[in-house]
Amino acid sequence: MRSIYSAMIDRQYDAAGSPEAGYDWLRKLDANTKVYAANPTDLYLRVTRQEAAASAWNLQDVMLQIESQNAPYTPVIPESGAPMLVDGVAKIKNGPSSDAADAFLEFLFSEETQKDLSETYYQIPSIEMTETPAWLADLDLVEMDVDWDRIGQNESEWIGYWAENIKGKG
Repeated sequence: MRSIYSAMIDRQYDAAGSPEAGYDWLRKLDANTKVYAANPTDLYLRVTRQEAAASAWNLQDVMLQIESQNAPYTPVIPESGAPMLVDGVAKIKNGPSSDAADAFLEFLFSEETQKDLSETYYQIPSIEMTETPAWLADLDLVEMDVDWDRIGQNESEWIGYWAENIKGKG
């Protein structure tokens, strides 16, 4: 949620020259928020019980719940785009076991492994694939244009402001 909220602040940052327009958007969201779930299990239960009609949520988690729990969810991607989060992996320069690290990276970024991660865990592939996974092709994802460097520099401050001044106040 930190990334989603930060992206919503950032997407309006340039026009406003500050995070204020994003904070205003979060205030409106807060005014329409029934409850902030304490943890993912609480969120799953609340949405499944239809205590809320919608939730901003990580796509991978939504897809896993649909598959593993037969959850009655329908992912909706905003036409304006959604923030695309990617997991990272790095090889430590001059680190130990350089050959093993290379072998692991080769395995991880193979099309076979990326296909398996996509089909089993709904991980968006990190490489160009011969064939786009069906679940992903059906979603027609549009990436939201955000400044990830600015988010990285300001996320803690922005989320702190949200937690202290916006959350639960609307």
